[in-house]
Amino acid sequence: MSIGGGRLSITDADALGTADGTAATGTSVGGAFEEGSLELAGVNVTNERLQISGRQPGVTAPHLTNTGTSQRNGPIVGTTGGNQYNIDSQSGTITLTGDITMPDSSERIVNLTRR
Repeated sequence: MSIGGGRLSITDADALGTADGTAATGTSVGGAFEEGSLELAGVNVTNERLQISGRQPGVTAPHLTNTGTSQRNGPIVGTTGGNQYNIDSQSGTITLTGDITMPDSSERIVNLTRR
């Protein structure tokens, strides 16, 4: 699944389809000047690979956001497009488990926020 604009809010752990931790079945959130985001709304997602493309400075929309109490288990893989990677919690608690990897080219900034 690919999210380029708008917000995809999920409330069911199976909403993203097959979860096996691979790129073929994972979810991708666009970067550069795109402002799409994946919202976890009180859900526990396991073994789902999340690819987040870097955003340009000034684009503050989160790649991954949370409302309620959610858990996300699986790799988060950053790709190029910009150097900003945004994860926030609008309310409640989000627990992230799994590796977070970024591309090796130039400076990368991971922004973790709580609103």
